[in-house]
Amino acid sequence: MASLGNAVDLPAYSVPARGVKEWEQLAIPAPFKEDTWVTSVEILPGQPSVVHHFCFNFEKHKPTTAYNVYEWMEVPRDEDGVTRNHDRGVDTKEGIVLRREVGSTEEKRYPGQQTIRGGNQFCYLPGLPYEDYRPVNAGVFVPAGTDIVLSLHYTANGAAVIDKTRIGFTVTKAPPAKRFVPQDGEDGENAPVARRHAIRELAIPPYESNYLGPPADITFLKDVELVWFRPHAHVRATSVLYKLIYPDGREEMVLNVPRYNFNWQLTYRTSLKIPKGSRMHVEFRYDNSANNKYNPDPGKWVYYGDQSWEEMGTPNMGFLMDRGADEDFKSQR
Repeated sequence: MASLGNAVDLPAYSVPARGVKEWEQLAIPAPFKEDTWVTSVEILPGQPSVVHHFCFNFEKHKPTTAYNVYEWMEVPRDEDGVTRNHDRGVDTKEGIVLRREVGSTEEKRYPGQQTIRGGNQFCYLPGLPYEDYRPVNAGVFVPAGTDIVLSLHYTANGAAVIDKTRIGFTVTKAPPAKRFVPQDGEDGENAPVARRHAIRELAIPPYESNYLGPPADITFLKDVELVWFRPHAHVRATSVLYKLIYPDGREEMVLNVPRYNFNWQLTYRTSLKIPKGSRMHVEFRYDNSANNKYNPDPGKWVYYGDQSWEEMGTPNMGFLMDRGADEDFKSQR
């Protein structure tokens, strides 16, 4: 399957020496002028030392989506940068929206909801390599007129820098045998899984060395092939377990990360056929004690939040499905 190369240079971003940057969203047109199968993606930040994450989804263009505008939610914080309301944050659907045009320093505030929302279909995280579906003869179908919708988050480290991130692709004209399906579905629709996870209730006591966070329970709504795990948490996370429960009740430990490291957020590859009706149970554990050398302050309660000094536990997974008749139609239209 021959592959062709493409690249996108993102706007230069000025990261201040200090202060809190919230998760920001940015939409740009995808570079493909016709229906395209993308077979690999690599995100290369210019200044990786200040990048908490850089992720994006391919999405159909919506009339409400403005290009080249950074958009984010206002998150009230205390003097230590901790979220005042633990029910707010990156997933907040309504509140004060801030927008800034690319190349401008002027910020505008609006009450309401975000109109741009990036995802985590493809990501750069510390330690994370490129995503390549060519070895398994798979790809992502990107219709003409699709947008790249980014979620970007910078963490100031004491030095003001300019980040210039690039995204590289390989594409193929011949439809591959399988297609990648994100866990939230394509364009947020027809998701292959349903998730129950009370992670917003996370509250780690001071000096607690082995705290079990609220578990995630994920139900499979379709037959899929699981091809990667990408667990994400912050500096107090120490381990993560994925346990698969089949429809007949049989249980299998499918991933055990006994030493999670925020600085090396790896993708764990696999090839596991999961039947509809199965469930995945995922547990994150945290060390808020002085024994954790990455812990900024063991004497404080730690709650759910978007910044690395707060915590979360996201059990990301990637799936493949056989390309069916509907995909044949898409690729030929």
